[in-house]
Amino acid sequence: MNKKYIAVFLLFLLFLAEIYAEDSSGGRNLLKTGLENFKSGDYGNAILNFRDVVLNPENEKIFDAAYYYIARCYMAQGNYSKAQTNLEFFIQNFPDSTFYTEAVYQKGRLLFLQKDYENAILALYNYIKTYPDKLYVANSYFWIAESLYSLGHFSEAKKIYSHIITQYPSSYKVEASKYKLSLIDLQLHKEELLKLLRLSHEEYLKAIDNFRVKEKTYEQAIAGYQRKLLAATSNDTKQLLEELTKEISSKDAQIASLSREIAELKKKADAKTAETAAPAENTAAVSSVVTQLLNLKNEAVNLKLFYINWLSSNTGDK
Repeated sequence: MNKKYIAVFLLFLLFLAEIYAEDSSGGRNLLKTGLENFKSGDYGNAILNFRDVVLNPENEKIFDAAYYYIARCYMAQGNYSKAQTNLEFFIQNFPDSTFYTEAVYQKGRLLFLQKDYENAILALYNYIKTYPDKLYVANSYFWIAESLYSLGHFSEAKKIYSHIITQYPSSYKVEASKYKLSLIDLQLHKEELLKLLRLSHEEYLKAIDNFRVKEKTYEQAIAGYQRKLLAATSNDTKQLLEELTKEISSKDAQIASLSREIAELKKKADAKTAETAAPAENTAAVSSVVTQLLNLKNEAVNLKLFYINWLSSNTGDK
C-alpha cells in the first residue's frame, strides 16, 4: 500500500523531468530541490525554493508546479489562509496544468482543514463527479465522511466509511475508516443509553412532581379538617372525628403507594446511571461503555502508529 504511493511519487518526478527538460537548468534544479524539501518535511525551505522559481521569468513553464507546491507547503504548515490564496491562484491561472485535477481535490481538503465542512463536502463530491477515475477519489470520500462526522451526522458518515472499506480496499484510508466506524458505533451506543437514562429520569421527575402535588392537597385537607374540628360542637365532635380519621387513613394509604412508586423509579434511574458509568460518579462496577472506550483508545494508539509509519515514507497526509 505504501509502496504504491512511493512509486506514484517517483513516476511524478520522472514526468516533471521530461516536461520541463527545455527549461533552464537553474529552474529545474530549484524545482527538484523544492520537491525534495517538501518530501522530507522541510516546508520552509521548500517554499523559498519554489518562490525562487516563480521570481525568474525564464522558468515560466514550471510556474504551475511551483505555485501548486507552495500551496501544498502552506497547507502542511497549517497556514490555511496563504494556502488558499496560492491554491486559488493556481486553479484560476493554470487550468491545463498536470496538477490541476489534484488541486481541485486539495481545495476540498483545505476547506475541511478550515472547518468549512459543508463546502468541503460540496467540493469533494464535485471532484468525485468530475474525475471518477482519478487517484484521490477514495481520499475524497474519506474527507466527506470526516466532514459529516464533524457535523454530527454519524449515520451518514458511517455509510461513507463503509463505502471506502468495501469499494477501495487498497486505499490507505481503510484503516482510518474502520477506526472511525468503531467510534461511531460507540457514540450511537452511548446516545441510546443516555436516551434510556433520560426517559427514566423524566419518568422519575414526573412521579416526584405528582407526589408533591398530592402531598400539598393532603396538607391542605388536613388544615381544613383541623379548622372544622375546632369549630365543631360537642354533639357532632365524635362523628366528625370518625370522618376525619377515615379520610386521613385513605390519604396515608395514597402517600404510601406513591412513596413505593418513587422508590422503584429511583432504583431504575440509579441502575441506568450506573450502566452509563458517568465520569462524575465513582461507581463500583465498570460499565461496558468504559470497557469499549478503553478498547477504542488502544485502537487509536495503533492507528496513530500506523500514520506515523506511513508519514515517514510519504509526502505528507493527503
